[in-house]
Amino acid sequence: MKASEVIKHELPKLTAELEAKGYLVKTFEKSGQINVYLSGQVFIYYVTTGRIVMHKERGFSAFLKLLEENK
Repeated sequence: MKASEVIKHELPKLTAELEAKGYLVKTFEKSGQINVYLSGQVFIYYVTTGRIVMHKERGFSAFLKLLEENK
């Protein structure tokens, strides 16, 4: 299955599951990325690879940096 197909099928399902559990979630369909914001931290899950990353930085500048890294 191509990466775009994995994103198309898995991203909405996983996002709905996280939202149902009460998490603050932001998705990036182009990169297949799910961000979960929890207690000043950002947890990032990449749907196509299963890779998990955690950023402890807070604020808009940290968010912009994260977006630039994943362009």
